[in-house]
Amino acid sequence: MAVAYPLLVESVDGGSATVSLKGKRMTVDVGMISDLSPGDYVLAHGSLAIQKLSPEQGKVTISMLEQVEEYMGG
Repeated sequence: MAVAYPLLVESVDGGSATVSLKGKRMTVDVGMISDLSPGDYVLAHGSLAIQKLSPEQGKVTISMLEQVEEYMGG
């Protein structure tokens, strides 16, 4: 089973975006997502963003996943 973490969009440049998770940055393809802005969150599979999340959805999801990790001893 794979779990996709919300990635914070830091910048958008055409069909790609710089995103971050826990201080680590990467570039993902955002060609499938329209109307994306810095501050939004995306779910990505590999280097392809597959879904846009609002800032609220991203923050709540991160909090929930961190609680699961803590519970599981991670």
